[in-house]
Amino acid sequence: MIRDKCPGQDERNIKPGNLKCPNCGYAVEIFSDELKRRCPKCKKLVYQEKLPTCTDWCKSAQECIQNRR
Repeated sequence: MIRDKCPGQDERNIKPGNLKCPNCGYAVEIFSDELKRRCPKCKKLVYQEKLPTCTDWCKSAQECIQNRR
């Protein structure tokens, strides 16, 4: 079955997390679909280690990958 839209694009699948600001140590909330976020305390940018892909968090990723072959 081919889908018109990836089910992983549903915003309900995005998850929050916290990263420690390397400048001041503040716990910065960042979502699974974001690469960077500004620290509300010191205003420096905090980056995720890598850009998340749908295969990192989407339950349907395996199905989508198999259907594209």
